[in-house]
Amino acid sequence: MRHIYRNLLLICVMALLGACGQAQVIPTVIVLPTAPPTATAAPTFTPQAVTNETLEQARPALVRIVNAAVDSPALNVFAGFSAIATNLAYTQFTEPTSFDAGKYTVKVQSSGSAPSDKSLLESDLTFPSGESIMILVTGNGSQLALTILPDKNEALKNTESIIHVINGLSDSGAVALKKGSTDLATGVNVGQTVLSPIVTAGKSDLTFQIGDKTLDYPTDLKAQANTTLIVAGKAATPSIIQFDMAAPKRISVRALNASAEINSVDVFLDDQPLNSAVEYGRPTERQNFADGQYTARFYAAGADRTKVEPLTGQVVSLTDGDNFDIILLGSASDLSVLAFPENLSPTASGNTRIAFLNTLPNLSEVDVQATTTAMPGIPTLFYGQAPSVMEVQAGSYSFIMGAPNSQNIRTTIERAENVQLETGNSYLYLVTGRLDSPPIVLSDKVDTTSTPSDSSGTPSANVRFINAVEGQSFDFGVNGAVALTELKYGEGSTLTPITDQSVTITVNSSGQTTPLGQQDTTFAAGSSYTIVAYKAADGAVGLLVINDDNLIFDGSSPHVRLINVSSNENSSLGLAFSSPNAKPIPTDAPVVAPEATADGNVPDVVYTLPYGVQKLVNNVGAGSASSVILMPVGDFALDIIESVANKMVVNIPKVTLSEDIHIDVIAYEDPNSGNVSVFAVTYPKPQA
Repeated sequence: MRHIYRNLLLICVMALLGACGQAQVIPTVIVLPTAPPTATAAPTFTPQAVTNETLEQARPALVRIVNAAVDSPALNVFAGFSAIATNLAYTQFTEPTSFDAGKYTVKVQSSGSAPSDKSLLESDLTFPSGESIMILVTGNGSQLALTILPDKNEALKNTESIIHVINGLSDSGAVALKKGSTDLATGVNVGQTVLSPIVTAGKSDLTFQIGDKTLDYPTDLKAQANTTLIVAGKAATPSIIQFDMAAPKRISVRALNASAEINSVDVFLDDQPLNSAVEYGRPTERQNFADGQYTARFYAAGADRTKVEPLTGQVVSLTDGDNFDIILLGSASDLSVLAFPENLSPTASGNTRIAFLNTLPNLSEVDVQATTTAMPGIPTLFYGQAPSVMEVQAGSYSFIMGAPNSQNIRTTIERAENVQLETGNSYLYLVTGRLDSPPIVLSDKVDTTSTPSDSSGTPSANVRFINAVEGQSFDFGVNGAVALTELKYGEGSTLTPITDQSVTITVNSSGQTTPLGQQDTTFAAGSSYTIVAYKAADGAVGLLVINDDNLIFDGSSPHVRLINVSSNENSSLGLAFSSPNAKPIPTDAPVVAPEATADGNVPDVVYTLPYGVQKLVNNVGAGSASSVILMPVGDFALDIIESVANKMVVNIPKVTLSEDIHIDVIAYEDPNSGNVSVFAVTYPKPQA
């Protein structure tokens, strides 16, 4: 009976608790007064403002490390988590490495140390935007110090040379330098750099005065090069560290205004004026600059640059060419900048040269047809892309430009009749959507020639090709002549001599004659180049031209370089190295690593690299190559990093790095899947 009462009591308590719980979750209904509906404006997209500050942040810093610390062990140098130098012995140096501008903790460790080991030296340094600096490790043994110096590169003529004299002694003592009886630098104190006057290139007998000690120093000053001479060690037993940088060459640049909504602009490269009052569709005068990277800024004509922000701006690379156009495109609310090289070399007799540029931001692609006189092979014009240049027979031409409308039906958007293209001229046709007005065609007189640009027949440049398009075998041509056949994916060719300097490079499927892609470029006499065929965003084959003059074959150290040939312009990759995987990979063939899959549904995450993975270079953008990286001798895995997420996405499990070898690591992101692929090719060692 007692058991029955107990159960009845338990049932009553549970019912009471259930009723109380329901009462707590029933909301009280409150009737709100009804407000009349109001119209809500549709959200609009406002492009991010371009300011001087954002433009300055876009310029990377270039950092070189020099070990001038006598009796020091071989060093590893890190900036944050990225390795700038590995196994850097006394008197060795690195090539400039690109870093985002900003503050970094620079750590110096003995080679072979774990990243967590105590550093020999740590210092917080600022890498300035758009500048090149040299970090000089001085001192001796384990008593080290860092000296920060500018790593400038002065523009020179082809017979000139110049010397940067640096005092990197570990003890006191001023340094002077003479050539014969001529003073080149005097009173250079410890930690200072002095620039010599311009001198004639060639063999030179130089003399250092180091304290009270005289040191004869015969050397060969390269033509059109900056030579750096660092006095290192102790004044009683000094060492001279020497390296050379090819001086920037002189180029011509002009700005063009192809934005119909902007009447007139003033254009600057860095802080130097380029063109003033540039009106829509009007030609401008070309100005001389040194080739290199600049920040292009466009201001409303007459604006005070110290008080207003630019209309737009962009970092532009003015290299691999002699003449450049920098063009303002877009609407007033969404301006952009396009820079590309021009081919102003002479045409063949009876020929002319023409390029078409799509300036219409509302039309992503435009096709061109020549009606009265045939002009085969005119490519589709994609907005925002550099134009393709064609050399054709001079004469009178009529053109019809078409583009698909909103119903995907092709309509005529521009018509031009009886456009006279004269022999020995180069034309830039701006497609502006004019149906009833004369077209905008800019012209340059370039003359004609009936002989090759280098009639002596001696090689002006050496070129090697790399195939980075999976599943394809390619033939390459230069100015219509076959240069290489049947280059398979993942392979690099030997060096091929090229006799012409202004060239058109073509790539075809092996055994076929229809070009899949082409690139106009200019080769400098005596220089070497790498040309990488890669899969472009539009499905065509792109050609990336890289100058190889900065490659190092010093007989004692291996070097590597990362080349990013992704078609996605937002791709940013880095390179790291680690201990090799257990499974060996043959070294007699290019290695293709397993692909990594990117999941677009997962939010961006910044990863920490696995223990033992040391980053060498970061933020190598699409269509660019890193600086040359000094490496230790041995077997290593080479790891590709996705820079934004700091995530290791793919690797080459084992690469043997031997003395006096250069390896190019080719990486690219698939435009559809986001997978990253990588392979490595060994550079053919140049003849001594």
